[in-house]
Amino acid sequence: MAEVCKTFHIQWVTDRVIARMQVRELARSLHFDLREQACISLATYNILCSLGMGTSCEGEVSVSHLQDGKRGGMQIVCTTIGQAKKDITPTSFGDTLSLVDELSVHKNLPNGDCVTIVKWEDKDRLHFHE
Repeated sequence: MAEVCKTFHIQWVTDRVIARMQVRELARSLHFDLREQACISLATYNILCSLGMGTSCEGEVSVSHLQDGKRGGMQIVCTTIGQAKKDITPTSFGDTLSLVDELSVHKNLPNGDCVTIVKWEDKDRLHFHE
């Protein structure tokens, strides 16, 4: 079940940077480790850049907390207002695919194009103690 935590309007390039920082802060508050925080925030920024949000189009970013049994995660939905600057497919995002667990693309929606990413918290990560 997704619980929307925050929504951002992206109009300018600086809005992409602010969204990236806010996504990382939310990941930190959800107890994602540093690597997971970096992955989800970088993936969000890369998608916003690839879609041209803040330069060739405006858009909206919705950040949600996910809970699936004992597993927690984050879902980021990036929706353009109007069509993206180029034809998009999941392969359009190259290395971004390796930063997240799920990526889906929905083109030509009534309001624009939409890319959804999901990052699950890694419960099996190693913990180091001194």
